[in-house]
Formats: sequence, C-alpha cells, structure tokens
Amino acid sequence: MTYPRPTLCPCCKFPTLNARGPRGEICVICWWEDDGQDDHDANDVRGGPNGRYSLTAAHANFADHGHMYDRGKGIKIVEQPSAARSDLIDYLRSIEFSPSHADARHLGKLLRAADIYKN
Repeated sequence: MTYPRPTLCPCCKFPTLNARGPRGEICVICWWEDDGQDDHDANDVRGGPNGRYSLTAAHANFADHGHMYDRGKGIKIVEQPSAARSDLIDYLRSIEFSPSHADARHLGKLLRAADIYKN
C-alpha cells in the first residue's frame, strides 16, 4: 500500500483513504469505515459499518486514545495491537494525534507496516 493517500479520513484527518464516500474503505489509523458521513451530519448515529458511533464520538475517542471506539471496547486489532500498530500509535501520541505535526515520510512508513496487519 502507498501512504500517504490522497484523501483525509473524516474521523482522524490523516491521509489514509483513496477516496471519500460509501466505498467501505477503513482507516488504518482510527478504524473509521468511511460511509460518506461528514462534518455537516457528524452528530448523527447512522448505524451501518460504524455501529453506534457518530463521527463526533469517533473523533473524540480518536483524540483521546487513538481509535474510534470507546476505550476498552474496540475490536481486537486496536485493543491488542501488533508491534507495528503499537509503533504507529506511539508516533501519533508523540505528535499529539495532530496531522499537521506529522512527518509524511515517517508516517507513511509506519502506515505501510501497520496496514500489513489490518485484516
């Protein structure tokens, strides 16, 4: 996989998607599945691929602990991360989960490594 990608994730705001919309792309950073939801309807809980999470709630969770799920209630890959994902999250914490502080080259390397363990 090539990173960074051309499109920002609506949840974490990192460049992890190929395109926006209900295409089923999952962000390797925050695990938000892009269903087309955006800022104008961010408070809506749509169900679907993101379950009981609104984009607003997912964004707050990401800012707090690095994924869209409530703390301790995420899927296995985020609650028991691989070494590659742990390295990615450690880096994101070091830049305070802020895309504007990211080094694109280093982030791309970490994203490629974490993406291998995505499925």
